[in-house]
Amino acid sequence: MLATLAAGTGAVVGVPDVSHPIRWISVVACAVCTGVLAAWQWRRDSGGDPNPQPDVDEDSATIFQLPRDVPDFIGRRDELDRITQLVEQARDDNWTAVPVVAVSGQGGVGKTTLAVRAAHLLRPHFRDGQLYIDLRGSDDNPLDPEHVLAELLVDLGVDPSVIPNGLEERARRYRDRLAVRSMLIVIDNAVSEHQVRPFIPGLPCCAAIVASRRPLSGLEGATQIKLKVLEEAATVELLSRIAGTDRLAADPHAVSTITELSGGLPLAIRIVGGKLIRRESVTLQAVAQNLRDEHQRLMVEKFKVGDLEVRASLMLSYRPLATHVAKTFRLLSILDSAEFSGVLVPILMASAPAASERVIEELLDAQLLELVNDIPGQTRYRFHDLVLAFARERLAEDEPEEEQRTAVRRVAHAYARWLDLLDTQLVTVDVRRLPTPLPPSPPGAQDAGTTILRRDPLEWWRLEQGAVLQTLELAAASGMAEELWMVAERLSVCALSRVDWDDWHRAISLAIATAPHNAHHMRARLHLRAADVLTLQEQPPAAIEHLRECDARREHLDDYERATLDLVLGYALLETGAVAESEARLVACLPVFDAAGDEHRSAEARCDLAVLLRHQGRTMEAISGLEQCVTAFRAQQRENWLAFALVNLGHTYLSVGDVESGTRCFIDSLPLLERLDKRLWTASSLSEMGTALVAAGEYALGRRALRRSCVIYDMFGHPRAGEIRRTLRRPHTWLRPPWRRTGR
Repeated sequence: MLATLAAGTGAVVGVPDVSHPIRWISVVACAVCTGVLAAWQWRRDSGGDPNPQPDVDEDSATIFQLPRDVPDFIGRRDELDRITQLVEQARDDNWTAVPVVAVSGQGGVGKTTLAVRAAHLLRPHFRDGQLYIDLRGSDDNPLDPEHVLAELLVDLGVDPSVIPNGLEERARRYRDRLAVRSMLIVIDNAVSEHQVRPFIPGLPCCAAIVASRRPLSGLEGATQIKLKVLEEAATVELLSRIAGTDRLAADPHAVSTITELSGGLPLAIRIVGGKLIRRESVTLQAVAQNLRDEHQRLMVEKFKVGDLEVRASLMLSYRPLATHVAKTFRLLSILDSAEFSGVLVPILMASAPAASERVIEELLDAQLLELVNDIPGQTRYRFHDLVLAFARERLAEDEPEEEQRTAVRRVAHAYARWLDLLDTQLVTVDVRRLPTPLPPSPPGAQDAGTTILRRDPLEWWRLEQGAVLQTLELAAASGMAEELWMVAERLSVCALSRVDWDDWHRAISLAIATAPHNAHHMRARLHLRAADVLTLQEQPPAAIEHLRECDARREHLDDYERATLDLVLGYALLETGAVAESEARLVACLPVFDAAGDEHRSAEARCDLAVLLRHQGRTMEAISGLEQCVTAFRAQQRENWLAFALVNLGHTYLSVGDVESGTRCFIDSLPLLERLDKRLWTASSLSEMGTALVAAGEYALGRRALRRSCVIYDMFGHPRAGEIRRTLRRPHTWLRPPWRRTGR
């Protein structure tokens, strides 16, 4: 026994002579005292209590508190590998720090499921078991760490009567009990670093996995894992494991719809799978249709089965938000768009950008928003589809209607200003600007949104297009005629700069429908703007309808606006063959523009008058006028009108037999038409040029131009394509002028 004691303490190397009783007593006393001293030093150095109480059970049994692992766990291979490798590496490399993994993610994304699966996989590494602690951090009544520690100390064998009072004392005793054990601690539903720290062991013989909605970035030394929604393939696999592979194979299209609406959220998929199990007779198509047909405000209600509910999960993140943060969360959903620009946040909040950034951080931490990109000046965020549905639900129930109207009004004013800037950035725009007044901009609220707009205006429009149109829809639903007028007029400017025509048409239609019948000036301006765009779309009859509506309210316009009306109407009438009225309108508007010093509008009116001269057979006057307009438009760098003048000048030259000059004009116009995406104009120019070249004996060049023209006409299903195709099939002699056919 003495040899054993000696070996255990390292104080006695051999077995001494103990034949005398006194020596025997001395040796035993020395051995015992040395062993006690070594134990005291070890406990002191490891942070434990150097004077442990004698009333604990040192031989408590192995503890296993983990929840059950789910049999249909899907994916998360990378996350599992990171967790297991970290813990295994810490044990193999004799780390001095406790390995801690902090898993964060939105409600229903599978944080607890991942933590429990990882803990089950790591069981062989922890001989004394696993502790599971649910802190209920997202509940209305989260657990007090001091009380939880008392329960854990009892689980670890401490007599309840000797458990110390106070959080720090209990945490110290907890670390002391774990110092001689090898255990894995799973801490679930944590809400903050302060709540978690008392449960982190003191020695690397243990490890901890923490699951929380908010990222616990301040947890010292923790490996952070942010859990995202499942990829589509994993989502389908999870649903098939729950509902059965054969059932899903019967309708892949419905499965795709279900996974799309669930947004890859495992909780949502489990709910849908539960519904399918509960009602075996229901088809996948019926489930998908039920989810899709419901108004989005009620979408969250559909993701509920048994005690699983998406709304309840999201409410746990929403309820703890401060009042102003919750209000912002609701208002951000007002545009009903999953993705949005960060510059809208201060607009909706009516606050400074710095304050809005703090609110966004709160929403990101609560996993109610996701960061799409963090590029300065163009930061964008997105809602998960089900979070957006939840936010819309809260908006309808918690936000007063007047607050919603005010928010829509602020956004409409902001977009009107941004569209003004977009107009100035698109240098190829040729538009008759008649700006409507705007209210003052909130200090600092607009500047942040202009970075990408100034650098790449068309990319800005691509990103903001949906939000602008949704703002118009909301303004129309609320009867905000002034706001619709502001945005729709400016959107017409952008439409002339290659923004989608359908978007413009919807905007102007909403604005005209919402404008009060007695708002004569507003309605006249809107009809004029509609005609302006329709004219450039080469739809003169439709433009004339709007222009007549505008002309009926002529007395409500000022002199410049009436001149603009005459200019647009004069061109539209010219295109429909009403030459006499067209001339009267164009002649009437020209002095107004000259008096106002508006060289752009004056050049437009003179160009239209030159085209009118060609229609009247006054060809040489038309050529002279069009050449002056070409020079003016080149100097003004106005590509749209320059192309228009060149095409008409080319036609005019060909009408007098000057093929060379006419061909040169068409060739000069082609690059402009291609940049402006005027494909029908391009086809017409190629057709005219090709016919003229063939007539002049340039068969190869002429036929090439005709073939290119035919291809473009085919794209639009235009009947002119068939005519050109029949012409190309004829012998060359059929294309020659009469004098060539006779051999003269």
